[in-house]
Amino acid sequence: MGSRMPKWASAALGPVAVLVLVLVGLGVAQTSPGGRLLHALGISSPSAPYTELAFVNPASPGTPVPGATVRFAFWVHNVEGSVHMSTWTATTQAPRRAPIVAASGRLTLANGASDTVALRIPTGCAGSQSRINVSLGGAHQTIGFWLSCPAHRARPRARPRAVPPAPSTVLTFINPAKPGTQHANGTVQFAFQVANHTPSSQSYAWTVTTQTRGRAPVEAAAGHFTLPTYYFAVLPVHVRVACTGTRSRISIVVGSASDEGAQQTIHFFVLCPSRRK
Repeated sequence: MGSRMPKWASAALGPVAVLVLVLVGLGVAQTSPGGRLLHALGISSPSAPYTELAFVNPASPGTPVPGATVRFAFWVHNVEGSVHMSTWTATTQAPRRAPIVAASGRLTLANGASDTVALRIPTGCAGSQSRINVSLGGAHQTIGFWLSCPAHRARPRARPRAVPPAPSTVLTFINPAKPGTQHANGTVQFAFQVANHTPSSQSYAWTVTTQTRGRAPVEAAAGHFTLPTYYFAVLPVHVRVACTGTRSRISIVVGSASDEGAQQTIHFFVLCPSRRK
């Protein structure tokens, strides 16, 4: 005589048997007979089409490389049920800035097929980190990772280089604050200096003129001399002032014989004594 199952065991086994049947049914649902069997029992497996998107190396998606770029790869799997074309876009985005499209493309995959896309794009670094995103068709299907940006070191400012003065002739008064001394006899005494800062010997011609307002200048003294390179000369001058107004202008003009167009002029004013009628 066979043993009979207790009633309490039969009651407990009912749901378990159903659960095992469901699990086994889901396992065989991938085959046509299994699918027809589950369909006959009123059970069907999920069949919503989808496309899988993932990084090839999720633990470390991107690798920074020289040239402010990053290298990474992503994987696309078509589970749409038919041939499907996916449009992908890779963007970079610094904090508080708009995303920048770095690369884009299309993949056409047969149902069940997959493909890998390897990229090397600019990092888009403008701060401490940059966000790298890959999207399929829009923001609803996006994967991404944060990339640490190297610290930007401020470049030391280059010190301005001392520019050597151009070769020239320098003309100055010996006492610029008070160039001339007037005398009671209507003359003025002063001195000027000429320095040759050119790389060769120079021959100079100089002229002293006096001029009152509204009148043509009058030559009061003139001369010439030669200076070796990097030498200077001091010339004292004592001239009579042509005063026909309230003041007179004393001008010194020095020119080089080797460069007739280059002349230098310095001047000062002296007051003319008032005339009594």
